[in-house]
Amino acid sequence: MQHLKLHLWLPYLILITLLFAGCTDKRAKDLLTRAPSRYSPSSITEVGFVSVKTGNSTATYDFTAQQILQKNGALYMTGKGLGGVALGFGTWDLQANGIDPYNLFSAAMNIDSFQYAPSQGWTPDYYASQALGVSSTSYGSYAIMSGTLGASIVNLATNREVNRYPRPNLGSGATYPSDANYIYSAIATHPSLPIAYGMQRQNQMMILSLSSSGMAINTAVSYGSSGACCAVGSAVFGGKMYIAMQGKLSMYSLGSNGIPTKTGDNNTLQAVNISATDNLLYVHHEPNASQSAGMARPAGIYAFDAQGNQVNYFGIRPRKFAVSHDDGYIYANMDDLAVRVYSINWNMQ
Repeated sequence: MQHLKLHLWLPYLILITLLFAGCTDKRAKDLLTRAPSRYSPSSITEVGFVSVKTGNSTATYDFTAQQILQKNGALYMTGKGLGGVALGFGTWDLQANGIDPYNLFSAAMNIDSFQYAPSQGWTPDYYASQALGVSSTSYGSYAIMSGTLGASIVNLATNREVNRYPRPNLGSGATYPSDANYIYSAIATHPSLPIAYGMQRQNQMMILSLSSSGMAINTAVSYGSSGACCAVGSAVFGGKMYIAMQGKLSMYSLGSNGIPTKTGDNNTLQAVNISATDNLLYVHHEPNASQSAGMARPAGIYAFDAQGNQVNYFGIRPRKFAVSHDDGYIYANMDDLAVRVYSINWNMQ
């Protein structure tokens, strides 16, 4: 009889022990291993604007950020001014003050000093409006940009354009030719090699070698037969490359020579933009009725860890965005008039 009673109570004793252990667990709540409720937006607070130098003053409004990128604690943007505010290409320091980034450089302050030679007709629309990537390796630091006509590469050590593809035909009746081989809709860079990946909107990406004299096309890699449109954003995270293809998120491994190999697609994310930090990958999802797999997800920015676990969701829908190196702030172009700064609240209950 005693054995029978113990047998009946044993499951309850084990349950009480487990509950007690859970209540007394003092381990820190790590944002990378403890996910919030699946589609419950986390708190973000608008705390300011990114300012741009204009002569002896600064402006926080009336400029359109066409591309926004964070790399190694610095913010990079391309764009154009409205109402007299200039930008072109600029860099900002985030490490001293993420709420109010300091504008270190703006190409528009002295465009002739920025261009590889004076009066070469560099404009963000032509050479920087559609894609922006930053390569920072032992081989050097470069910004690679692309617009409606072609590409431009900048040496970040001197903040000067190294070369342009294709170069304009100057002189009497100057013309600015275009070259589809250098027109990209997204750019990613290898984490340790002097290689960039220029994503053409359809069909393929160009593998680019970078050097102090410019860049060269090594080869082209196809997006594959299962959907070749449309690349609109890319990032390297955790040694893998991710491409926002509007209808899906495509994933690639990177070989020892830097050549990417496709490993799969995530059809539940209709990805339209991407930002990456050392800790997290941020994907802007916009549901598309033609892709039923993603219709259950609300529009907004989803954060994933290196294991692919969703760890956060933000219910904003920016035109372009980047996230600070410490995962503390989102920098977002919401209306083509300013870049707003949002503070992320990671205090999950």
